[in-house]
Amino acid sequence: MGRLLQQVEGKNPLRFVLDTSALIGGIPLSDLHGELFTVEEVLEEARSVISRSRLEAGLSSGLLKVSSPSAGSLRRVKRACGRTGNVISETDAKLLALALDLGAVLLTDDYSLQNAAAILGVEARPVVTEGIREVRLWESFCPACGRAFGPGRRQCPVCGSPLSRRVRRRRRL
Repeated sequence: MGRLLQQVEGKNPLRFVLDTSALIGGIPLSDLHGELFTVEEVLEEARSVISRSRLEAGLSSGLLKVSSPSAGSLRRVKRACGRTGNVISETDAKLLALALDLGAVLLTDDYSLQNAAAILGVEARPVVTEGIREVRLWESFCPACGRAFGPGRRQCPVCGSPLSRRVRRRRRL
């Protein structure tokens, strides 16, 4: 938690978008100087008593605002994930799209979400984990016949076997 605050303190960002892991990680919302946002789906994902109480305290105090991303940003996120083989949930896509809309720092421990954010040029900061060290682009491949395919396929069109995923390219951050 201290590492996160040190990383963002120097830049003094004005806006943060928080995912569920930021609430579970225990960042005191009052320590984040700026506007704090999340999406409606995070409210539903916060199941533990602690994360739920932090969420409710942030909402009732006005520190945390619930917002929705634009349809254009959401399409941009989904297109980028489809093109690069990143698999993120609908909630994560909305969080990333909201960060794009607001020009905000995304606070998350989700590696797939951090990877997608890096591809889209959105600053993402981990809360408890070390965070990603490289950006990964993925491809589908057939473990039976060895052929590689772009992302999105589930079955090999040549031999019919189920496809797996592997890293196609890496770029250090």
